[in-house]
Amino acid sequence: MAKDFNWDDHIPNNDDEDNNEDDMFGVEPEPWVERQVEIEKQMLFRDLERSTPIPITPSDWNEVWTLTEEDMDDMTQCWIRHFMREGDTNRGKWNIINTYRREWLIQMQYHNELKEEFELCSLLQEVILWLDKQERAVKKSGMRLESKGWNTLR
Repeated sequence: MAKDFNWDDHIPNNDDEDNNEDDMFGVEPEPWVERQVEIEKQMLFRDLERSTPIPITPSDWNEVWTLTEEDMDDMTQCWIRHFMREGDTNRGKWNIINTYRREWLIQMQYHNELKEEFELCSLLQEVILWLDKQERAVKKSGMRLESKGWNTLR
């Protein structure tokens, strides 16, 4: 009787279903992981709409979610809303720069150049040039702005 014993006879298993029997250590991603990653990305966009600074760089974004054209379009739309609402004043420009940082502004400018959205590129370039001018003025005057997060803008 011991020679005829087989665990498959006693464990419920339907071989027609793909239940990842070969994945005994969990190296295959579960379907809920992909949903969770997408939810986290949408939460980040929701925070961006509320002017919460983007906590990661474009290269980090690309590593976690793969930076798509749709993501850049959504981010550009958020940026347009912020710029039209408060981009005319110096304080508004600082708010935009604190939210998007230079690397995201440059990434959005490159994305919009590829899409031939040159009006948006000129607005983005205006903010980047304004930031450069402010940084030169700070260096020239010798002001110390590290306590206000100045060093996080690069």
